[in-house]
Amino acid sequence: MSIQTKTLSVRIKDKHAKVLREMAYEVNQVFNLANELTMKANRRTSDYGPVKPVNPVWLSAYDVQRPVLVFR
Repeated sequence: MSIQTKTLSVRIKDKHAKVLREMAYEVNQVFNLANELTMKANRRTSDYGPVKPVNPVWLSAYDVQRPVLVFR
């Protein structure tokens, strides 16, 4: 089974650059927040250093809601 990847090349006009940069910034902030929440949820330490979680914690909508509202 082979996997094929198709790349789309598009030229964006300069008048849209500012809006696209702002959108990219917002997406990056959401990604960083999700990454931080996941790291905090799965962080466990002992006297000897970090411990790999036996059962990774899946965050519910309730777990994510409060930090997102504070972030705004």
